[in-house]
Amino acid sequence: MKNTLLSIIAVFITFMLNAQIVSIQDINIEDQESFSIFVCSKYYNSRNLSNSIEAFEMGIMRELDLDENHPNRKAIIGMILNKYHDIIICGKDTENRLRDTEPIIKRSIGRGEYDLIDNLMYYEEDYGYNLNHYEIVDGNKETILDYIEKILNTPSLINKYDADRLRVLHNDFIEYDAKRGSELE
Repeated sequence: MKNTLLSIIAVFITFMLNAQIVSIQDINIEDQESFSIFVCSKYYNSRNLSNSIEAFEMGIMRELDLDENHPNRKAIIGMILNKYHDIIICGKDTENRLRDTEPIIKRSIGRGEYDLIDNLMYYEEDYGYNLNHYEIVDGNKETILDYIEKILNTPSLINKYDADRLRVLHNDFIEYDAKRGSELE
């Protein structure tokens, strides 16, 4: 009897976890502009906390009415950042940037904040983040690698950054087989 009850509880817990994962695959952000502003603001505000990436992730989970302690939180955040990479665009809210509006990953690099991209790469199997997302800039595909190289190769820009840290990040992108826009189909 005890084993049967434990089996039923285990099946129920597994069902509930899988049910939440299935619903996560169907996340559809209706007000994309508000969601974009929320995500960028949550990122900026979490930067002052001791565990900024965890606070950022948990804030997004709460905003979407998902369990902030979900065991697959990194995968959920990775899915959101992949699915909405082209709408999570941060505005004119910082001085360090190449353009007035930039996708959140480029903006974090533009601000000299590398925790987010470092986590996405270090825990690549958990997040599943695609390093080759691109936006069209001056008629060409520009990936995050292109963005980093643009900073590194522009003397008027590089002096605003920690050049050594950007070079390390650049090398990490190469090691992770990130592509330039010109290399994408």
